[in-house]
Amino acid sequence: MESEAPAKRARIDEGQAKAASASSGEDQITSSIEKIASHIGNLKKFTKAASLARQLLRSGQFERKYGKAFMKVLEAAMQDPSRVHDPLLRNDYRALFLAVEAEAESFSKPDRDQINVWSLRAVLTNELHTDDTYGFNKVLAKIKEQVEKLPVWVEFVPEVIPPPPPGPPPEPEEEEEEEDLDDIPMYFQKPQQLLDIFAQLEEQNLFLIQNCQETEEALEELKMKYRETKQRMDAETDGLQAQIDVLQSAIKIEEEKGKALMDRATRNTKGVLSGKDVSLDDLSSKVTEVYVRCGFEADASQSSLQMLTNIEAKLEEYLAIIDQMPEDFVEVAEKQKEKERRQRAREEKIEAQRREQERRVQRSLERAQAPVHKKQGKPLMFRSVPPTRKKKEDDTGPKQTDEEQELAAYLVREF
Repeated sequence: MESEAPAKRARIDEGQAKAASASSGEDQITSSIEKIASHIGNLKKFTKAASLARQLLRSGQFERKYGKAFMKVLEAAMQDPSRVHDPLLRNDYRALFLAVEAEAESFSKPDRDQINVWSLRAVLTNELHTDDTYGFNKVLAKIKEQVEKLPVWVEFVPEVIPPPPPGPPPEPEEEEEEEDLDDIPMYFQKPQQLLDIFAQLEEQNLFLIQNCQETEEALEELKMKYRETKQRMDAETDGLQAQIDVLQSAIKIEEEKGKALMDRATRNTKGVLSGKDVSLDDLSSKVTEVYVRCGFEADASQSSLQMLTNIEAKLEEYLAIIDQMPEDFVEVAEKQKEKERRQRAREEKIEAQRREQERRVQRSLERAQAPVHKKQGKPLMFRSVPPTRKKKEDDTGPKQTDEEQELAAYLVREF
């Protein structure tokens, strides 16, 4: 018996701990509901409070015993019914009451009836904010169905459904007393009440239709601007494409001209350059020398093509100046320069012949002063040399003019 006492005491302590834990959890949920109820009526804190309320409903810990306390949250939320249709809050109201409807079994029947009335406005009437006629009629049919299913009279929104007329209800006759007890009273005491609701919904629908028409007009204006802009851009694109085609054709023509000039230059210099290798460095040095003689300053950063371009521009400038001079003066000057050029070419030719003669004499002296090498032994006998066949030169090609021959000779001469 003494050994069983500690075990029994431990079980008692464990049960008390579980009860205390459950009691603390209930107190925590109750305090959370009270805190949400105190803040949900504030317009600035409604969104956050509604979110906490939805989390509490979906946490799995919400039970029937918290239904009465949670009704205070809904009463505080519906204290100002006009906020249900606020564009900034309408989605939060709808989500809150959808979550409440999912936990409808946790509320008593009168509370469920009140929740159905509030849901009619918070959920269904908010779904009427649409420009879809089919969706609007569908929601309207749901509202009619919900109105018909309302079982008892409950406190409804004052500005939409007026309260029943004052005064004591009529006393039923003794014969119909039992039948009256079974009859359920109507929510709407007058047909005008339902018509007022439909008139209000129709006004909201007309407002939405007007907004839709204004939006369609703005959209049509944007479409027109888009079409005008597209036509203008297409025209500009076509113009640019035409310019691109013209430039490409001009580039092709210039490339053909360049190719023809290269072929012509190759033919002109073929006879002069045959047997003599002229490197690009030699040509570049000659272009540089001509560039300096034309009055430009030597610049290592410029390529030969740039130098030739500057020389050509300078030549065009001088030719333009010559065109403005008197013809007689130009003719006399040309003859004088031509005479000087020929004299200079003659002197250069004589100088070249003199240097060549000196080289020949030098080679002859070197051969004469060289030691004599006597051949020893029997000389080798070679076979007879086959006859050589001279190649006939083709004279069918284009003949070079005097100017072309002089230009080719100028390009290969040594400065």
